[in-house]
Amino acid sequence: MGKVKNTLYRKENLILISILKNSREYRGLTQSELASLLGMDQSYVSKYENFIRKIDCIELFDICNVLELSIQEIFMKIQEEMENEKLPNR
Repeated sequence: MGKVKNTLYRKENLILISILKNSREYRGLTQSELASLLGMDQSYVSKYENFIRKIDCIELFDICNVLELSIQEIFMKIQEEMENEKLPNR
């Protein structure tokens, strides 16, 4: 059985964090403001946005609630971008 690759730098996670960061910025929130709404320190948001730590599914649920994002839409966007990468260049 092969070793599972660390998921922190997988393309899917890079897309996820990009969506979350862009949404935060679109809503005009600083990392500190978002962290406060989540009941966390600013370093919490900084660490996941800078790929220092992962977020689990419950944390993702909380972040999406604060940012008014649909988890389903996020996963569909990740899947769409991953499928687009598989298409041959034209």
